Amino acid sequence: MGTLLANDIRGSICNSGMVAAVGGELHRVSNQIALGDVTSAVKAIPVELQAQFIPVANASFLHGLNLIILVGTLIAFGGAVSTFAISRRRYLH
Repeated sequence: MGTLLANDIRGSICNSGMVAAVGGELHRVSNQIALGDVTSAVKAIPVELQAQFIPVANASFLHGLNLIILVGTLIAFGGAVSTFAISRRRYLH
């Protein structure tokens, strides 16, 4: 799930147009955001772009977290449906 979060954060940064500000540090910055360390991630950005990057970092973290919650919910729902389908009828009465 952590890889899913980091990958989604990387995609959000790229889609926001801030990839040029991050430069070659995209992998490290996205991993820091995924760990919840936005402060360290912002320090890797040039000073003049830090104010613009903070909302992008927060929004990308929340978007990735929502994706993880959605995937977890779908897995739990799939497990519940398959458990119900596998159960014998006599156990349900």
